[in-house]
Amino acid sequence: MRCVSLQHRHQLSGLDWLRLIAVLGFFLCSPAVMSDQTKVAAETAQLRTETGHWQFAVAVGYGELENPLARQKNPSSVLLPSWHYYGDKFYLDNFNLGYSLLETRDLEIDLQTRLNEDGLLFELNGLSRLFATDLFNRVPFRNERTPPVYENIQRHVSYLGGVQLNFPTAAATVSVGHFHDISNIHDGAETILRVNRVFSFDTARLGVEAGWTRKNQALVDYYYKLSSAELGYLTARQYTRATQNYHVRLVLNVPINPDWYWLLTAEHNWLGQGIRRSFLVNKAQYSAGFVGIGYDF
Repeated sequence: MRCVSLQHRHQLSGLDWLRLIAVLGFFLCSPAVMSDQTKVAAETAQLRTETGHWQFAVAVGYGELENPLARQKNPSSVLLPSWHYYGDKFYLDNFNLGYSLLETRDLEIDLQTRLNEDGLLFELNGLSRLFATDLFNRVPFRNERTPPVYENIQRHVSYLGGVQLNFPTAAATVSVGHFHDISNIHDGAETILRVNRVFSFDTARLGVEAGWTRKNQALVDYYYKLSSAELGYLTARQYTRATQNYHVRLVLNVPINPDWYWLLTAEHNWLGQGIRRSFLVNKAQYSAGFVGIGYDF
């Protein structure tokens, strides 16, 4: 989640606002935060999700992401808003848009769109002014053919669309889905498998999730492979390829009264080898979390 530190400032530049949106987008595009937080908060506050009505909530506290990209600060946020709308078929869950094709007791089939998390990592700060000699851990050249400075290495956030199947059981809900780039950014795709469950402790609710995500090579190459222009004069073999990421997430919601509640979210991600080998990544795993107090409108 991007590098905007929410300090007292009289004005935010356009770039600052973009980064702020990216920070919130990363927290909110997490399926655990979007679906589990929404469900857990609604159940905890004993609210019924009314068809055709908007519901809004905001939590104030502190959240931070451990950015796995090289030379990036850990972005943070003091606000975590959420919003959702459920129609008879159509629904909006923060940045997720969906349409229910089938809903039974044992199977749910949805058409769904979502933001791609890899692109949000680059919107946090943007990889600017990285020196090639530092990036590749090489001794600087002693002639005129010095590698150029990396200026504004950028990647765009993509929007993915696809089909997701949910299998609710007494033990947990299993979700599988396949999503393809529909924003004409990289033409890549990812496949997901997630298992989540909500536990009840008196009035508190705890949502937990474990997941697997396969990202194809087109997606990985776009976000994590340097172009020839970005490499400059250096010639280095890059080993990015299709890869598999894993994650665990939890959302804890403890009600104070029907409107107010304590909120804790946490997640840990393990990057696949195809991403870890990128020159732009210096961490094999990273964490994120938020703790604060929330209010349902």
